[in-house]
Amino acid sequence: LAWYLFWIVAATGIYVYAAFDTSAAGAYPSVERITANAWPLSGLARSLHRYASDAFILLTVLHLAREWAHRRYAHVQRFAWLTGVALLLFVWLSGIGGYWLVWDRLAQFSIIATTEWLDALPLFSEPLAANFDADARIGDRFFSLLIFMHIGIPLGTLALMWVHVQRLQRPATQPPRALAWGTLAALVLLFIFFYLVCLPLLGFGLRRARLASLIAAKKGEETAELREILDDRVPIVFGTLLVIRVPLLAW
Repeated sequence: LAWYLFWIVAATGIYVYAAFDTSAAGAYPSVERITANAWPLSGLARSLHRYASDAFILLTVLHLAREWAHRRYAHVQRFAWLTGVALLLFVWLSGIGGYWLVWDRLAQFSIIATTEWLDALPLFSEPLAANFDADARIGDRFFSLLIFMHIGIPLGTLALMWVHVQRLQRPATQPPRALAWGTLAALVLLFIFFYLVCLPLLGFGLRRARLASLIAAKKGEETAELREILDDRVPIVFGTLLVIRVPLLAW
């Protein structure tokens, strides 16, 4: 199933790339246009790309844990185990690179946190995080590098996946047809549920919170309505649903 998800990620990634602006100033606006379906079915393609990537990472980790539990890391299966562990690094780099390409606030925070972690290692003469602070200017060349990484690393991942199954007697790289269609249908239904149910509810909650904050700012004090909204646990519930959606999808 992980192989099948990889092909979904690759196909949707190529489609989304056609509408993506690789400049520093145009990256995030182009993502917004893609999400709003400015390009035909681009919103669906981006959602499938993201959901399939999440499921691919989850299945990779679960597969590694299963092989460890069955002690398939020694003797004749050592080669498959070592290449599988190496795949984790490639999968992580592929995912984090695509995450940075969105270049929203969360992506910027992620790249700063990652470079700060790298700065803690005695590898670089100057801190990398200084390139991404508030006063730094991110150029188009940096995004060209991200694009190169986000295309090159998945290609390396595919090559390593091929190497990974070379010593297996009967490698199953394609799921049964019913499972394949069911997985694709689940991804599409997840997209529909998110846009028809989650987004309208979240939008209503955000508008209510904004209105209450404006009223509180006008009065110069926290109102009872604003306090009630801040104590609301609905965002936590939706956040939990978003977290558990990937295991349910994989199942």
